[in-house]
Amino acid sequence: MKLARWLFKLSLLAILTGGIWVLLMYAQQINYHVPNQSYLMSTHLSYTIFFIFALLLPIFLYNIFRNRKRVTALKRSFYLFTAFYLIMAPTVVLAFDNYLLATPHGITYNTFMSINQNEIEEWSSIEKLTLDYSEESSFTGKSGYRLKFIVDSKDRDPIDLNNYNSPLYKKGQFLIIYERIASHGVPIEIARPLPKEGVDPNSLVAEIYQLAQKQKERP
Repeated sequence: MKLARWLFKLSLLAILTGGIWVLLMYAQQINYHVPNQSYLMSTHLSYTIFFIFALLLPIFLYNIFRNRKRVTALKRSFYLFTAFYLIMAPTVVLAFDNYLLATPHGITYNTFMSINQNEIEEWSSIEKLTLDYSEESSFTGKSGYRLKFIVDSKDRDPIDLNNYNSPLYKKGQFLIIYERIASHGVPIEIARPLPKEGVDPNSLVAEIYQLAQKQKERP
């Protein structure tokens, strides 16, 4: 009987957590959506924060409800909930505002610590795109090369769109951004050539470098 009760509670918690998590992500998509957008996505960090908030909120509210007739326990639960809310509320706001939006006309990238910098920057206002790489090792010990996709613009500091909290997840998404930048005549610089050995020809860094090299060779 106790096992069934625990399974029911866990199932209910999973449903509530999943529902709140999806609602936060959906609300973010609706809030920042613009007509004819090419891409709108947040980051791993933001989705993780959404999940933590969605998981802990029902637990704290349940504890308050369970202790509603016990004054001492109710106070303790309320104080814990207040501390949780004061920490998580601003963190969720920062996570909610952490996204990248690309349209045919321009791009907006709000980093985690920025607030309401959501004006669309025209592609032509980007001063240059710098391509570089860094060496990194996987958990298996295999070494590789990680692309640095650094965008310089007039109104903000240079940003590496392939940082570890990047809102771009797949090769195709980088290609969309690259093609938009290249089609508007933005200068593309290669900071240093790729090593001749040890680079996977199908990797993101190899493909982007190859596109940039072909563009430089055009008359």
